[in-house]
Amino acid sequence: MKTFRSIICGFDFTPDSEAALKEALRIAAEEDGTVVACHVIPPRYIDDQQQFLNLPTDVILSKVQRAVELRTNEIDGDSAVRPSVKVLMGRPEFALTEEAREMRAELLVLGSSTSDQKHRTGVIARRCIGEASCPVLINRNQHLGRYRSIIAAVDLTDLSQQVLEAAAKLAVDEEASMKVIHAHYPPWMHPTNVLYDLKPSQDEDFQKQYQEILDEEMAHLVRVSSQFLPLTPEPDVVEHVNPVSAVLTHVHSSSADLLIFGSHGASSLKERVLGTTAERLLLGSRCSVLAVPPATPLLT
Repeated sequence: MKTFRSIICGFDFTPDSEAALKEALRIAAEEDGTVVACHVIPPRYIDDQQQFLNLPTDVILSKVQRAVELRTNEIDGDSAVRPSVKVLMGRPEFALTEEAREMRAELLVLGSSTSDQKHRTGVIARRCIGEASCPVLINRNQHLGRYRSIIAAVDLTDLSQQVLEAAAKLAVDEEASMKVIHAHYPPWMHPTNVLYDLKPSQDEDFQKQYQEILDEEMAHLVRVSSQFLPLTPEPDVVEHVNPVSAVLTHVHSSSADLLIFGSHGASSLKERVLGTTAERLLLGSRCSVLAVPPATPLLT
């Protein structure tokens, strides 16, 4: 059961990117896959080198290529997979996602630290999630090794099934435990119900029926998504005035080391847009995250 065979990893010589490359190599080795380490340089850098050192572009690119090859060869160590190297020009978020699209990569891996204020993820990583057509793994805190505990956050939209399928397949491959959580803000918790005098939402029978419908939708999602997988994840429905906080609290209290969620929100202006909930989960999570975009062919 192979989940990610073709992997691209952003590499910029930082410790976070080096750890991300090691993780990409680990995943590829377990799934008989390939890894391309992509280093992106801005056109401005090329212009400066040409102006001050009088070096032609091909010479500059070949030197950069060689430097990346030397470092990645040191990093791969005893890995069964040797990464290939590609040097790209442009803005990293666009260059990496376009390369992933052209290669039909099944996973884009990036490194990120949570040591900065409020555990914030870098702008490049956030933009890559918004632009990518494949799942994006943000490897946090230089995580290495298999994931032990996976939580899939779903919102019961069409994308939820893809999120759950990706999570279940990865949990099987990683031999990890898995839970599915749906956090929602029910009508009876809205303060406007008092102002609007929407009494039915305060009725106990209404609340019970509402909860039963949600439980059934979650159960149906789990049944449909896991019917071909040797795994039945544990579903959990949580009521909270702040669903994002509820998910993050659940993730942190359970010591999960991977949070999986859908990356995109609905938009009439742009097909690829990072959803508000997804961005808040991304920014608030202390563990590694896997963002799954719509229409990602994960099942084989």
